[in-house]
Amino acid sequence: RGSALRDAAAPRSAGAAAPTADAAEALTSDGHVPSLTVAIVGRDGAGKTRLAAELLRLQPGKERGSLSSLSLGQPSADELTTEESATHFNTTLYNHLYAVDCGSHRLQIVDSPGHVERLPHIDMALRVANCSVYVAKMGAKVDSAGLRVWDHLETSQMPRALFVSQVDDGGKDAFEKCVSDLRDSIGILVVVLFAPYHDPETGALVGLIDVIKQELCIGDHSSLSRVPLPEAAVPIATAWLTNLIEVLAEADIDEDVSEAYLVEEVPPQDVLLRALTKSVLSRAVTPILCGSSATGMGADELDEFMVDHFPLAGPNAASSEWLGENSEGLEEVSPDPNGPFAGYVCGTHYDKYAGKCSDVLVLRGTLRAGDKIMDATTQAKYASHKLMRWSRVGELEEVEGGVAYPGDIVVLDHCDVHVNQTVCDPNKPVALDPLKFEKPRCTFRLDFGGGKSAKEDAKALSAIHMLLDEDPTLRLTRNDETSEFLLSGMGLLHLEVVKERLKTTHGIELALSTPHVAYHEAPGTKAHGLGRHKKQSGGHGQFGVAEILMEPLARGAGVEFVSEIKGASIPKQYIGSVERGVRDAFKNGPLGGFPVVDVRVRLVDGKTHSVDSGDAAFHQAGILAARDALSKAKCTLLEPVMMANINVPDANVGSISKDLLRRRGQVLAVNPKGHMSEIRCACPLAAVLDYSADLQQMTSGLGVFTMELDSYQEVPQNLADGILKSAGAGQ
Repeated sequence: RGSALRDAAAPRSAGAAAPTADAAEALTSDGHVPSLTVAIVGRDGAGKTRLAAELLRLQPGKERGSLSSLSLGQPSADELTTEESATHFNTTLYNHLYAVDCGSHRLQIVDSPGHVERLPHIDMALRVANCSVYVAKMGAKVDSAGLRVWDHLETSQMPRALFVSQVDDGGKDAFEKCVSDLRDSIGILVVVLFAPYHDPETGALVGLIDVIKQELCIGDHSSLSRVPLPEAAVPIATAWLTNLIEVLAEADIDEDVSEAYLVEEVPPQDVLLRALTKSVLSRAVTPILCGSSATGMGADELDEFMVDHFPLAGPNAASSEWLGENSEGLEEVSPDPNGPFAGYVCGTHYDKYAGKCSDVLVLRGTLRAGDKIMDATTQAKYASHKLMRWSRVGELEEVEGGVAYPGDIVVLDHCDVHVNQTVCDPNKPVALDPLKFEKPRCTFRLDFGGGKSAKEDAKALSAIHMLLDEDPTLRLTRNDETSEFLLSGMGLLHLEVVKERLKTTHGIELALSTPHVAYHEAPGTKAHGLGRHKKQSGGHGQFGVAEILMEPLARGAGVEFVSEIKGASIPKQYIGSVERGVRDAFKNGPLGGFPVVDVRVRLVDGKTHSVDSGDAAFHQAGILAARDALSKAKCTLLEPVMMANINVPDANVGSISKDLLRRRGQVLAVNPKGHMSEIRCACPLAAVLDYSADLQQMTSGLGVFTMELDSYQEVPQNLADGILKSAGAGQ
């Protein structure tokens, strides 16, 4: 989040409680129920999509809280609608929105990717959610990739819970080890609310222990129920309850719990639940729940926990305020259904029937189909033909009643708005602080031509621009020096995903290759240059003479042109023509045709003709003078040197540093950064063109880097000869 938003989303006071499901029924008079938007996060392969599918199976029953009253139906994880490339790469690649009505509330799920290259999408998921569930797979150690995801969750400052998936196998010891690993790796206070109970003889999962209620949840999708604890489960449940009371007392969040702990008593359930809500909202304690992917156990318990202890979104609900900027300064955007409309665009996608569609989180006011809205950035006004929302299986459906309230995520069609922007009431404009995305760190050039027609190239560019609308971490630029279109993303996987989507969605085979390095040339010594242009072909001819002195400047100085003409040797109106000629000549240096930089040119003398002199003549004289001087100036080849920040696991610092030295890099500093180490170094661009792939290989996919141009420096002569030969010097 931006700094203003981070301040606005600070932890709620410990005394603030999220509305319960019963209280939520009274939030609106027209029967609209509040929304609970949860971001499901975790590293790839943890079971996030599987958990989302289990939560989406929940259907409204007659009486909340009775497991038997909840019917469970489709979808399964395999039936959720995702992009085709997710199947191709066997991982979630973009945020996916799903929703289901659960009687007392509408559950909106953002299933987020977990790959390190997709972290910006996690930030977007966290921005639109009320709460988050971090999924960890039992038996899988929390590694650097998982810790990076947790760091982003921690930055969001939102209420969160940990969910241990796939507890079917492993037994009590495996779960205890998983809890210990989570606590020690992340460095937070945790309490176990539900723990798996396995048969002491067979090791098979019997059910989940409700630590606070001291009951056992058993059954599968078709029949879930609660029973008294088996005798063998009592010591396990008692140990976890004792730990829960101890941790809540240590957090010093509730006096009644602290007093009960001091006298070694068990507080009443309502006291424990009250203290749990306080600790969750203040983030003093992080609860741990668990579940079985085979039977679906744990999904209802998680949903009930979220409704009871996480903040619901909606009119009068306890919800974070966002900060926006209007004509008078900063403004708090609170979830008031009677206020002027304000919404945040959290996604864009193209539907083959509806065209461009945008996901919008309603922050304030109400929104109906046909309402006029304004893009706060461009001031363009739109009216959506339909008001849609995401269904349980990730498909679009019309909003029942045709009205959306604060906390609802709806889909607008026929609105040319962009991700990370604000839409608002045209009469009450407000602009929210946009999310700051990381810079792309992997760049390839688009290979146009090669047997393809200009029409096919134009089609490819058009399709790429559609993806740019959907993905704010993707960049398309043009390097004027090399005349190349460059496609930049967060890493190799990101760009491979782009290629696959272009192929499956648009039928375009995109060819990517390593971009050329934009080398420069610079004079090494002072030099004199004379340019004499004379042309006579009948009638008025062309005549112009320019004399210049060239001298090298410091690196990064660019090109300077100074006129020292005195008198009428060159009329004042033609001095600009000489300068244009000099600068045109500098576009192609004498070594390899690269631009000439870091040079000062002094125009010291010249000659003119009263009839034949003109702009064209002195422009050509400037070109000839510059070329003459460059031929004597002992030019050197310069290469771009990048300043890189490389984040890698601590164990990889030594090998990465050695590799950078091999690439002619200079390691400037190594600093601890959370659970990683950051290596700051300067390295020639030519040596790191393929660094994304190499870094992934050296760090098992856990290393990431950013780099930006620092300076241009002279290329060692032994390397310069090969570069110039490849560039076709002299041809």
